Amino acid sequence: MAAMLNVNTRAYPLAGAGLTPPLPKPLLSFDTAKIGSGEQHTVSMILPSPAACAASGNLNLAFAGVAGDQSVFFLSGSAHTLPFSVKAKDTQISINGQTSAPFQTGTTAGAITFTLNGTPIDGDATTKVTIPPAPIAIESASASNQRAGELDITVTGYDNTYSAGTMSFVFFDTGGNAIGSAAAADFTSNFKSFFSGATTGSAFLMRVSFPVIGNQLSIGKVQVNLTNSAGQAQTGSLTFQ
Repeated sequence: MAAMLNVNTRAYPLAGAGLTPPLPKPLLSFDTAKIGSGEQHTVSMILPSPAACAASGNLNLAFAGVAGDQSVFFLSGSAHTLPFSVKAKDTQISINGQTSAPFQTGTTAGAITFTLNGTPIDGDATTKVTIPPAPIAIESASASNQRAGELDITVTGYDNTYSAGTMSFVFFDTGGNAIGSAAAADFTSNFKSFFSGATTGSAFLMRVSFPVIGNQLSIGKVQVNLTNSAGQAQTGSLTFQ
């Protein structure tokens, strides 16, 4: 902005610049204190004191973990950046026009980092959410005896440590009695090969088949134990049908 100051017969040029005052460092909060893989949550932002003037910028989400996971994003448009704004004298910050923004955590252990840019801020509002390693999450499991001479076991789930491999299978007859000892198997190389090409998380669909000699209908149930670097998970008893 420029102007001229006239004093008697003299003229003095004047110039000035207006600066947007920085926002007080926003406080980011979440709908729960404990956040893990395979979940959806919301993030919201408020100011510790009212904004001196209206301001706007961007809320950014980035993920870094044991593997890349493109399934970590804001649900609105599957985006990694959303606009935010605040009115003068307000403390509530609007994210994409709403009071909060939903996001999903993907299926990989690591950390989700939220940052702000696009407007001056008095301090660093970077907020990091840790997604801890967890035993394999089993979303569904079934057992089938519909193929002659074969028992098929299907498991869908995800392994946010990308370290699945060791498993054991305990079979039961139709009377509920265990048949022999547990059958151990190590599929580490199979999972390693599968996960090596994964870019959208650790979800998997697994089918294991056991050949049967004799009356396969005498085998009533099976229980599967799955192990990764974070611990063990169990399917419970699956009925062959």
